[in-house]
Amino acid sequence: MMSKLRKNMTIVFVIVILSFVLFIFLDWGMNLASSNNPEKGNFIGKVNKTKITYNQLNDQFLKLRKTYLANSNRTSLDQQTENELLDQAFNQLVTKTIFDDIIKKYNYNVDRQEILDILYNVPPQEIKNDERFYKEGKFDYQLYKQIIDDPNNAEFKISYYNQIVENLPKVKIQSDLVSGIKIQNDEIGRLIKLNETKVQVEYVVVPTIIDVPPTVSDEEAKEYFDNKKYIFEKNREVVLSYIEISKNPSTEDILNAKENIEGLRNDIINGNLTFEKAAQLYSDDYGSAVNGGSLGYFKKGQMVKEFEDAAFGLKVNEISAPVKTVFGWHLIRVEDIKRDSIIKASHILIRTLPSYETVSSIKQRCDNLLNKIKEKGLEKVAESESLKVFTTKPFDPEDGYIPDFDNPQRIINFVNSSKEGDVKVIELSDRFVIARIDKKNISKDVKFEDVKEQVKNYMIGKKRKILSALKLSKYVERISNENISLENFAKKNKLIYHKTGFQTISEKLLDVDNQYQFFGAIFAAAPQKVYYLTGENNGYIFRVLKIEEPSKEKMQDYYVKYFQALHQAKQQSVINDWMNQLRKKYSVTDYR
Repeated sequence: MMSKLRKNMTIVFVIVILSFVLFIFLDWGMNLASSNNPEKGNFIGKVNKTKITYNQLNDQFLKLRKTYLANSNRTSLDQQTENELLDQAFNQLVTKTIFDDIIKKYNYNVDRQEILDILYNVPPQEIKNDERFYKEGKFDYQLYKQIIDDPNNAEFKISYYNQIVENLPKVKIQSDLVSGIKIQNDEIGRLIKLNETKVQVEYVVVPTIIDVPPTVSDEEAKEYFDNKKYIFEKNREVVLSYIEISKNPSTEDILNAKENIEGLRNDIINGNLTFEKAAQLYSDDYGSAVNGGSLGYFKKGQMVKEFEDAAFGLKVNEISAPVKTVFGWHLIRVEDIKRDSIIKASHILIRTLPSYETVSSIKQRCDNLLNKIKEKGLEKVAESESLKVFTTKPFDPEDGYIPDFDNPQRIINFVNSSKEGDVKVIELSDRFVIARIDKKNISKDVKFEDVKEQVKNYMIGKKRKILSALKLSKYVERISNENISLENFAKKNKLIYHKTGFQTISEKLLDVDNQYQFFGAIFAAAPQKVYYLTGENNGYIFRVLKIEEPSKEKMQDYYVKYFQALHQAKQQSVINDWMNQLRKKYSVTDYR
């Protein structure tokens, strides 16, 4: 049974770190300094002062070569493949050297018991997928342990053991790096509402045609200009470019959070504090804290994997050791077990948040980046630091809204007090932004004669909207009073009529110019009532027929889905920041 698995064995936790380690391979591979070896000696590269020898490269290459030939059923390599495997071998040695240094420096050690726990309780994925290990639909861990301890499978056991020894410290490093990521519930809630709420709506498209086009005299325009001059002091087109630096907790912050929750556990076990009182006083999950940490009954598949694995492995009234998830550190207590797949549990959550010292350090880094940007430019510095440059759509600071910013007031203050080309570090709740004003056309010396036609057109546009709104409101009043269907109203007046199926905001509405404005009106409307909405070229009369909000059964799935999407994006940001720090600490030279 084991011979086939032995050939292509993959470890669950190795898969977890695959993208993490691969990212480092690729990154160092693209940023190697290559030169002829001016030093004598049997080595072909260096990581800082640590040498990579010819023998090390040859041994690593032969391992990759053997695996490649076995998996491809080939007997030899062509020159291109050989070069690729040599590059891969070198990158793996570079990464191993860096990891070894980090593991030693920060004491990411593993003990034999940890290794054995994984060996016996975390089967390789190929075995988890093998139906022969299942009994009545459940994985048979007893059978797995028997096979592991079978002397005939000693080669498999040793191979798996060695892979755990090699990769577990890396898993711990990655776990610590991403454990402090913070995601607000309202971030997830907004994504769920926007993307998963479905509506069915019918609407009529009414061209903005006014029987008697409005006019504006010079006198009216001048009076309006004198009262509303600020409107014409800008062309409503401010554009920013910016980079983001997340406020991620440091390794010390993460360890402090773990120490805090371990202290709580000791107090509870020693009788100094009840679990319920500890949850009320200290838990960062405020929804459950008020109920003494109670989560009620839940079944398998409703919680994130790390939490679920720990919870379903506990006995009644047993308190877990600290459990790390993407939310932070948890203590879990099981209170009732109905069946194998349904339990009642409580928990205490301690989030890993950046300390004042950590935020100050991040702020210092941003200040240093700002100085570089002033010297070299935003794009060049962003590229050298592997940071993405974002550019806003044109916006008007008077509107108080900037796309992609929930609370843009500090950025708007920067725009109002600065000129085109200025750059500044701006602190937001969860990150720092280094923003540059790319475009800001504001003239404080504007004269009426210079903008007279603009003022008139602006006023005519406003009058058209007012007249259109009056016209649309009369239509709505008539439709409501006479109980006319929108479809019949459209036919009678030779207007465009649409009736949608259930759809989300991601699906396009036909003949609608501003999709987001229309969906905003839809979400604000009560079902079955008739409303109108004005636009530049068209107005709309609409009725929300049905709203289908995500069911309670699906909400947990959606929550996990969008939490994971947000977490993945923030995790990538953490890895980028970490890689930037590594670049400064490790100089890699390739003498090949």
